[in-house]
Amino acid sequence: MKLEVGIYKVQRKDFSEPYGKKHPRPNSNSMHLLTVKKQGNELLCYLDHSMQAEPPERFEDYEIVSRCLKEPIISKCKITLSFSDGAGDQFEWHMQDMWVLKNVLDENRWLQKPFGYVSRKKK
Repeated sequence: MKLEVGIYKVQRKDFSEPYGKKHPRPNSNSMHLLTVKKQGNELLCYLDHSMQAEPPERFEDYEIVSRCLKEPIISKCKITLSFSDGAGDQFEWHMQDMWVLKNVLDENRWLQKPFGYVSRKKK
């Protein structure tokens, strides 16, 4: 995959097993954002929200769907907070912005430690 500095929409390439049987892989059709930055002479790639830079070779099993010519315009935002309790029951809470997420964590102190949340002091 030939990459230049920028933001790309990417998807994993389809892998097929013999006789056309699809290789089982979760999220194989998921769309991802790949951000490419240059540091010195080398390109560094960041997949989705990752803070860990990786070399372009790491993304050989992805294909470019399109290149974003400018920063993506975001609509219909959703933040999902998922967790399970001691009994193993799954919970999924949806929020639309950071203000609501902050309030959820401030009001439910029992969620703060598992998510590593530290409430900021008010001035």
